[in-house]
Amino acid sequence: MTQPPVFQQRDQIRKAIRQKRRQLTVAQQQDAAHKLSARVLHHPKVKQAKTIALFLSFDGEIDTTPLITHLWDLNKQVCLPVLHPFHRHHLLFYVTLPPRS
Repeated sequence: MTQPPVFQQRDQIRKAIRQKRRQLTVAQQQDAAHKLSARVLHHPKVKQAKTIALFLSFDGEIDTTPLITHLWDLNKQVCLPVLHPFHRHHLLFYVTLPPRS
């Protein structure tokens, strides 16, 4: 069964973006991750929040590790999405703990 055109177009866009991400240098990727972290940390909603839900980076996505580390440093609780093992398209959230010093 073939996909509807909208899903084919979506998949093509995702593929093109993935290729562009892979062309970034390590320095460019690190710079983007630090800029994202700084921008998110200055957002008023993030400053007020006690718990933040994020994702772990995958397949060339912007690295969320610096942001997660900064949130832990600010004593924020960080939750990561996990696909439910029995219910498709249902997310659970895993509460992460900072590494012990």
